[in-house]
Amino acid sequence: MIEKYLSKSISDKSIKIIDTDIKYNHDFATFSTTDIPDVLKSYLLNFLPMNIAVSQEHYKSIPTMTKYCLDFIGQLFHADMKSNRYTGIATVGSSEACIMAGVMMLTKWKINNRNSLQHPNIIISEAYQVCWKKFADMFSVRLNVVPTVGDSCVLDTDKLASKIDSGTIGVVGILGNTFTGRYDDIPEINKIVEEYNSKHKQNIIIHIDAASGGFYDPFINPDRIFFDFRLKNIYSINVSGHKYGLCPPSIGWLFCRSELSSLNILENDLDYLGGQILSDKTINFSKSAIPLAAQYFLISNLGFNGYGNIMQNLNRSFQSFVRDLKEISSIRIVSCGDIPMIVYTSNDVDLRKLEDLLLKKYGFYVPTYRLPGSNILCQRIVIRSDFTDTLQKEYLYALNDCINILKE
Repeated sequence: MIEKYLSKSISDKSIKIIDTDIKYNHDFATFSTTDIPDVLKSYLLNFLPMNIAVSQEHYKSIPTMTKYCLDFIGQLFHADMKSNRYTGIATVGSSEACIMAGVMMLTKWKINNRNSLQHPNIIISEAYQVCWKKFADMFSVRLNVVPTVGDSCVLDTDKLASKIDSGTIGVVGILGNTFTGRYDDIPEINKIVEEYNSKHKQNIIIHIDAASGGFYDPFINPDRIFFDFRLKNIYSINVSGHKYGLCPPSIGWLFCRSELSSLNILENDLDYLGGQILSDKTINFSKSAIPLAAQYFLISNLGFNGYGNIMQNLNRSFQSFVRDLKEISSIRIVSCGDIPMIVYTSNDVDLRKLEDLLLKKYGFYVPTYRLPGSNILCQRIVIRSDFTDTLQKEYLYALNDCINILKE
């Protein structure tokens, strides 16, 4: 029906609108995957009309794909999804997963503190992602912000204990902050929370915002106990599938130790789609099946070995780029991330002008911003799976050329 009324000339014109965009792999600001293999693109066309919100009796592939992905990712976090001790759910992205995690913590706190006169607060470093501010605003929770350490933008654990009080619904640890890519010291946060819990009736819990690092660190440091459910006070973890999970945007995953009963505040039972009554706990309702299908395709094809090889290759590309960047005298490296991300500054050129020139002359987008709690103006480059040796050489040439132009 629709195709009957479409005009080929207008369709061609509509496609050409993207000619004004930069090349996807030239966008060094985004964490989102821009490397979509042709075989994956072809596969995803099968899911173009599918809406995850409909009855899963009719689209049986949805629960099958979801369970397969949850089982795989759960193993990365040492959550045995075959037991009744852990539960997971697919979300539109990590932002939705973080908001849902906040709701779980808030609901759990309200149940345990029915007579409290305290206003609820959530503890997080000042390098938080904006979704946490959205959660706090929507649910009237105070962001109890902890300063960060120097240029690393990681939570200052020396100042954490004094922030915890009877109104604290939980502590958020960040595994790869958006400003420097560094990890908060999760084991130390767990230790401080454990000390508090041992002296108080209140049980403080920890959520790990692993949007960036959750799909990366388990393959780079598979044996270390750092952020997963082996730490006693970790209650929930979120991760993004469209960052180092390698999917096109957007999909996220949320895991917690117990049943998602705390999310009942968001639950709605629906019967107008037919079939069994659909119980929906997520914030978004209608959503495309394409990101879920992509995650399933990649996990089933790559497995642990495939993901491990890709992450190791990413790490090698990252280290190579850092070595070459250090050779540019006008550049001072501020921070090398725990994820493949580098932050640098310059005393020789105006970084705002450098950003503009890199974009206009070479089509590279490199964001310029200030670090939280600091006056340092810097730029960041996120290394993704399509960061090739050729692309590295092209960027370094462009960077040197633009610096020389600005220094004239």
